[in-house]
Amino acid sequence: MSGAASPHPVVAAYDGRVARVRLEGHPDNAFDGRLVNGLLAALDALPDDAVLLVLEARGTDFCPGWRDPAAAGALAETVPNPVDALAALPMPAVAVVQGRCFGPGCELVMGCDLVWALPDARFRLAALREAERPRWGGIQRLVRLVGTGRAMEWLLSGRAVGAPEAAAAGLVGRLVPGTAEVEAGLADLAAAAPWSLWAAKQAVVRGRDLTLLQALELEADLYALLETTEDRREGIRAFLEKRPPHFRGR
Repeated sequence: MSGAASPHPVVAAYDGRVARVRLEGHPDNAFDGRLVNGLLAALDALPDDAVLLVLEARGTDFCPGWRDPAAAGALAETVPNPVDALAALPMPAVAVVQGRCFGPGCELVMGCDLVWALPDARFRLAALREAERPRWGGIQRLVRLVGTGRAMEWLLSGRAVGAPEAAAAGLVGRLVPGTAEVEAGLADLAAAAPWSLWAAKQAVVRGRDLTLLQALELEADLYALLETTEDRREGIRAFLEKRPPHFRGR
């Protein structure tokens, strides 16, 4: 998440079963058409065997906001919604945030399933203070993540929220002291059975829009499906043989 900027606004790399998509919009990852289109292209090209997506950014800031706020409305009307594209991924998506995560950057991480924040991370949705509005569902997602009271206060004040406060409110899932802890956490997630990661995301994302009875039925269906996988049998064998499991996504 540091070093010289790339000539490409978004760089994608695939390491085993982990897909890493990195914002590298020169010089500061501010949102513009090139960055949005690069991100959408990277998401569209994810390999079928990827079990985890990591969204990260090179440099000091994850995203300081729009490069040209005056052009934000036109851009949002002419390109697909990148937040919806992240949220629709079948695999869990983890956003790793440092520095400023403002405006569209904040909306982007709310499309991910997990948000991990380094100590200097700050989050802000200030569009309403500028007689504008978040363009990609930021208000509704924020309300669902942190509750009506906090969302209203953050939106109306337009202030930047530090990582500890964002974690206490529910926007951030994990505070990570440094990149070593980030890599250890990602390795731990990627070691899980791919079908289990998929099922967990389905249970949460689909279940939250169902009644309790419907959500419980969904969980039962997902559990029954997991019971038919080779990875489930491998998990049982590994437990009995007292060894780490070797999951293959089957």
